[in-house]
Amino acid sequence: MALQINGAQALVRLLLAAQMREVFGIVGGKLGPLLHAVAQQVQLRFVGVRHEGAGP
Repeated sequence: MALQINGAQALVRLLLAAQMREVFGIVGGKLGPLLHAVAQQVQLRFVGVRHEGAGP
């Protein structure tokens, strides 16, 4: 049986494989599934910013 994951979960797996530990972004819009997938991983920390230029 094939493993069933969505695009957000696949992206989170790639971030973890690349040893990323922080994700920066603006909350809202179509990022809901990605933010949910990030929140399920204790290794990742989401940092919300008000403007894209405010992220490091």
